Amino acid sequence: MQPTIPPILLGPGSQADEADLATPIGTPMSAPMQTYAPPVSIDSPGGVAEQEALHCLDALRALLDRPVPQCLTLDFSSSSARALVAQALGRGEVEVVCAHRPEFSVRETRLTGVWWVVDARGERLEVAPIPACVSRIAAAVAAERLREVDDWGAALGARAVCAELSAAHDGWCPGDVPRVINLSLSPRGPADPPMLEQVLGRGPVAILSRGYGSCRIESTRLRHCWWVGHFNPEGRAVLETLELAEVPSAALATAEDIADAAPRLDEILAALR
Repeated sequence: MQPTIPPILLGPGSQADEADLATPIGTPMSAPMQTYAPPVSIDSPGGVAEQEALHCLDALRALLDRPVPQCLTLDFSSSSARALVAQALGRGEVEVVCAHRPEFSVRETRLTGVWWVVDARGERLEVAPIPACVSRIAAAVAAERLREVDDWGAALGARAVCAELSAAHDGWCPGDVPRVINLSLSPRGPADPPMLEQVLGRGPVAILSRGYGSCRIESTRLRHCWWVGHFNPEGRAVLETLELAEVPSAALATAEDIADAAPRLDEILAALR
């Protein structure tokens, strides 16, 4: 009997798309169910592509025994080997896109904390809470201070939020504990959301995390400040916040998640062999 890779969740609606990621926080978002795809079989055990794929996965397994972050450059000699590794690792719940950089792609594999990264440097696997390039790209085009507003008009709630955010931002540095402003509990009138949008804007990085419900995270034009929206399975916003962080915690793999990746990869390697 031929060995198989364990089932992989793929198919229409199972992953993020750019339309979801581009939708502003506060807009209801659909939460499609994942669909089942049959296991992938190895048609020619011992073939060149299979051996290259196993070599790649063995190298990844070795990285999982080392302190994070770690990086494995991918340079496949055939599309078959790449496809086998991609299907073995599958897709996880977190995906990142970057506006104006179509070559940039970050997606978590089904091994939490193992990321498939594609950018101008090439293709690689990274073992980390999240690849460092995500925060670097978001921060590179952001400002150090909030833009000034001459007339707040009726947007008094937005004015209060921005005053709190500005004070927190002045005393915050990367590596500090994240600071969170709960927009859902802040008084908001009709003029407040568009004023916040005008002051903070949208940065280039968007992160979508799908699980039971969804979380959508978008960088702002203020360095290290992010829009964060949590949605129920029906796509309705249940919590909206602003977070000062290199990357919000909702997008990060925990140390426990990363530790769990090693035994899960052992199972995949056993199935492949």
